[in-house]
Amino acid sequence: MTITAVVAIAAAGALWWYWPAGENARPEPPALYAYRATGELGIVVGDQVTHRVAGTFTDPRLTTDGRRLIAVERSGQPTARVVVVDTGDGSRFDLPCGGCDDAVPAGPDGFAWVERTGKLVTVAGGTTSGAAPVVIRLPETAEYTAHHEQGISDSTLRVHAGTGDRFLVSRQYEDAGDTTEIFLVTADGSAKALDDEGTIGATAVAPDGKRLAYVRGYQHEAASANIDVAIVDPMTGTRTALVDSQQLESGIFHAGYGPAGEAITVSDLWWGRDGNLYATIESASFLPWAQDMQTIFAKSLWRLDKERWVSVDAGPLLAIRQLSRSTKAIVTAGGTLFTEMADKRTQIATSVASIVMPPLPADASASPTGSSIAKRTEPCLSKAEFDATASRLGTAVFEGSAVTVKAVDVTCQGGWAAGWTTIRYDTGVSRESYVILRYAKDNWIWGADSYWKQLGEPDEMCEQVPPKIKPAVRCPRLGG
Repeated sequence: MTITAVVAIAAAGALWWYWPAGENARPEPPALYAYRATGELGIVVGDQVTHRVAGTFTDPRLTTDGRRLIAVERSGQPTARVVVVDTGDGSRFDLPCGGCDDAVPAGPDGFAWVERTGKLVTVAGGTTSGAAPVVIRLPETAEYTAHHEQGISDSTLRVHAGTGDRFLVSRQYEDAGDTTEIFLVTADGSAKALDDEGTIGATAVAPDGKRLAYVRGYQHEAASANIDVAIVDPMTGTRTALVDSQQLESGIFHAGYGPAGEAITVSDLWWGRDGNLYATIESASFLPWAQDMQTIFAKSLWRLDKERWVSVDAGPLLAIRQLSRSTKAIVTAGGTLFTEMADKRTQIATSVASIVMPPLPADASASPTGSSIAKRTEPCLSKAEFDATASRLGTAVFEGSAVTVKAVDVTCQGGWAAGWTTIRYDTGVSRESYVILRYAKDNWIWGADSYWKQLGEPDEMCEQVPPKIKPAVRCPRLGG
């Protein structure tokens, strides 16, 4: 007689059953997740919407036990409130939150927010009122001292993620550009400054609560460009990994997907049940002559393997959550949400902006799959072709001044072409510098950062040359 062990897990007011993998494996029952769409929040079980809540909210979160959905209505306003919905029976209660921006999970079954006054409020599971507000005691950092010396004392605290009694909090100074400090705060109000700063975008807490990932950007570009992804230990604040924008771009390039472009977006971040970190990433490149952006690859699903992103699903898509071995939620590029169960796809909602699932037991087989971005084999340019292409593109890049480019030599590899050149303007003036081209969407485009427009010094332009071909073009070229 064969006995199959079955584990029952209480979540969302019901029992959820998980069978082990193997020859006696059985399909898991429908899993729970939630979404935010235009004008509503929704709770989904399998391919059925069980509850809807009308209103305009922040992206929803689910408490660690999955029993409560939380979101903020009228975020940042004096009348802001945390809306709490029971994922089982759909009952709801609201709590005023002192002008809070967001609310995050706390403890095994609770949640928390930060008031506009800078105080932390936690709400335990099973209760409908918050504990006494706790003053957050941030350390006097160098940034803090510098801003106070400049007479800038006003700042805003915002909570971005929570796990157990630890919270990721940022401090944004008033009238201070893009200066945002990042801290790890405990429930008693004590805080540790992370060796990091920048606008926080998407965040994700691993199901075991031992890893916290967040997207970091600058000048309010946490969801548009210049993106870093950091992973920290929430108990100690130690950063265990950092994939900065240069690593992200060069990693995509070295993996054979082609040049990533200078405008990279990480718009969604989540931990899979297989233990991996996933992200929705897109990339574009600026076309100086068109004053427009050209898509290099659309929003698509990527997996972090050590410090390199690997394409999983070419999309285009906004978000995916792999709920079980055979079930996933997917939001298309147009905002339509589907539940896919085995070979069946059911439409759930439209105009969807985000989805979230609760922490679930580890399952190595619950890994998202799809048609990944194809590895690219790019053409190369001969010296004559390089000169002609660079001269044509350069006329637009140099703001209407016709130029003639003559390369001493050209190195072409993996969608990049670079060389040490003489650039002659129509005024008769000439200069020597590196010229860099890259291949994207069946066209060669100007490859250097458009900010420099090839007007930087040769050593500065050398820094624009991709590391993989830098030695081949003898960058830097000593002695001219």
